[in-house]
Amino acid sequence: MSCFSPNDHPPGWSTMPGSQGSVQLSKSCRHPLQEGLLSEILVKRSQQRRIISPLNYKERFFILTKSALSYHECNMATQKVGNRKGSIALTKIKCVEKVLPTAEITPDKKFPFQVVHDNGCLYVFSPSEDSQTRWVKMLQKEISNNTTLALKYHPCFWIEGEWLCCQQTARNAIGCKEYQLPGPEFFNDEISEMQNICQSPKLPPLPPIPISPTPFPSSPQANGSQSKTSIPFALALSDFPALPPPPPPCTPPPPPPCTPPPPVPMFNQLQLPPNLPVASIPELPYPSHTELPVVVALYHFSAQESNDLSLVVGQEYELLDSTDSQWWHARDSMGREGFIPSAHVIEKTYNNLEAYEWYSKNISRNKAEELLKQEGKEGSFIVRDSSQAGFYTVSIYSNSCSDGGVVKHYQVREVDKTSKKYYLAEKYLFDSIPVLINYHMHNSAGLVSRLRHPVCTRSGTAPTTAGFSYNKWEINPKELTIQTELGNGQFGVVKKGKWRGQCTVAIKMIREGSMSEDDFIQEARSMMKLCHPKLVQLYGVCTQRRPIYIVTEFMEGGCLESYLRRRRTSLRLPTLLEMGRDACEAMQYLEANGFIHRDLAARNCLVNAQNTVKVSDFGMTRYVLDDQYTSSSGTKFPVRWSAVEVFLYCKFSSKSDVWSFGVLLWEIFSGGAMPYETWNNNDVVELVQKGHRLAQPDKAPAEVYNVMRSCWQMAPEERPSFRDLLNSINSIMEKD
Repeated sequence: MSCFSPNDHPPGWSTMPGSQGSVQLSKSCRHPLQEGLLSEILVKRSQQRRIISPLNYKERFFILTKSALSYHECNMATQKVGNRKGSIALTKIKCVEKVLPTAEITPDKKFPFQVVHDNGCLYVFSPSEDSQTRWVKMLQKEISNNTTLALKYHPCFWIEGEWLCCQQTARNAIGCKEYQLPGPEFFNDEISEMQNICQSPKLPPLPPIPISPTPFPSSPQANGSQSKTSIPFALALSDFPALPPPPPPCTPPPPPPCTPPPPVPMFNQLQLPPNLPVASIPELPYPSHTELPVVVALYHFSAQESNDLSLVVGQEYELLDSTDSQWWHARDSMGREGFIPSAHVIEKTYNNLEAYEWYSKNISRNKAEELLKQEGKEGSFIVRDSSQAGFYTVSIYSNSCSDGGVVKHYQVREVDKTSKKYYLAEKYLFDSIPVLINYHMHNSAGLVSRLRHPVCTRSGTAPTTAGFSYNKWEINPKELTIQTELGNGQFGVVKKGKWRGQCTVAIKMIREGSMSEDDFIQEARSMMKLCHPKLVQLYGVCTQRRPIYIVTEFMEGGCLESYLRRRRTSLRLPTLLEMGRDACEAMQYLEANGFIHRDLAARNCLVNAQNTVKVSDFGMTRYVLDDQYTSSSGTKFPVRWSAVEVFLYCKFSSKSDVWSFGVLLWEIFSGGAMPYETWNNNDVVELVQKGHRLAQPDKAPAEVYNVMRSCWQMAPEERPSFRDLLNSINSIMEKD
């Protein structure tokens, strides 16, 4: 089957005698616009085999038309084009982009590009950079109106069962780099020039591209191969020599009067070569197509009630109302509206680090080292919050040292507070942290290793929600399946159960007469407003029958006090500090929201399957506007955990919670021991007022004991806030 009618060949082609179905070709010929947009002999890589060898590369004659990209057999020896070997409908193409060449690639394959379509990815190699750019730009222009364009793509090859750019091993894995086509005005002059080249045989070929004075040239590496940081389309059209004006018939129509704004390059398309000490990256505002803010789902969520909206990971949603801190009103791409849990999404903004898998907001130095050593790969890394508030640290694993694998920590430095420039080991300056990380993923530039493998600490399990649905705090007891008993508390028995057969919960059955029902219902309404990763989540209550139920998050590890006693000898300093920090984070959240706990102790903290400590039992919590609550006469309080003002005046505040936290910290480092174990309650009250304090536990370093002592200052105003305590604990954890 021939490519063209033998009576209508392109210029420079001729029919071979005796072969009606074949045409002669030369390697530089191009098909005119009447027959197709572009045509050229290119090299195609096999789409079926994983192991690349020379046999997997074949020369094919490619033809791009308005409807399809096809490739045909071609014989350079006989100068003939034969049967069509494949074709891709343009409507099926999701992405067209240049591919970063590998160091091992041969000179004839230095200019690859990829065509991602419904059935896979086609790799094509152009003979020159000019040819590569021409094909990519023309293809991008033709698919710019497709409705199924990819959101992300892989900038490197798929080789031997792995994506070289992100080391994912699934062939259909979502890309690691944002994909965005330029706007239509970008193609107007560019495509016009391409068409003139194709149509006018008198027009000389483009001269070599001059070295750009911009900060984004392609820089060769030391071994002579092209750097992986070369930037697709970094050179503007103004960097090319002016071409002669096209013939009158080819003059493109004038642009419409209302031209859209110029396209905004995504930050991760901007990579810097290793030989530039300073990079002046242009400002990259988020390209908004709507006035409404947009959020992206980090976790799946299935709508439980009719007013909920289901979430799909990676999908975008318009945010209609975020008045409620826990449940936001949103709209999906199909126009459906409903409430979504705010903890399941992040706002899609330019510099939102939480959108990246390499960022871990709340992770300590010790935990980062543990995770990176478990990964054990050269260049594994995590970006985390530094112990110094407002700063970030990059932790990198390397096994290149003589003493085995080590983790190095680099603080992200800032210069020029007004314009916010960032750098790591050497003073290569960047306008944002994502750009900095993207650069060091391709260049070590003074680090112990380049950033190769991001270690994601984001759990596959979605965070808890404030209730199972928006504004739903009353739970139908028929939806609960009660299973085994977990324990017996101050207000009744606690059992394990299931809600609607799908969510494991803890069910606290309130013993009649143990508390005022009215007080409890009011308390439950206050508790429903609390939602934090280090607080045991309240899902709802059952008040329509007796006994009343409290339905909460199920914690597999049980009570912290028992947990500490069971593992008294095995728990090490980093783990104990993590536990103290978990509780401190929860208490900082309560403090910031005007809640006081009044009964903070190891017995009122629980441990989950990941050994995370969460604060529980808000049975005595009250919401206070003035940060102080005086209990009614006769109210009982936990003497051994209480501050002096509680002894004397029954006054509770966040500062009395700070005192209790100091005792909780003492319990953690004492293996769950009883505070003032040899004293009775009356002795505790008398001796604490005289200045006696708990002794330093054996496992507590001096700096940890100093934190405890700061919590036990006689005057409440002299005690630190939970924010200050958290900073102190973080500083201790950051030290070697």
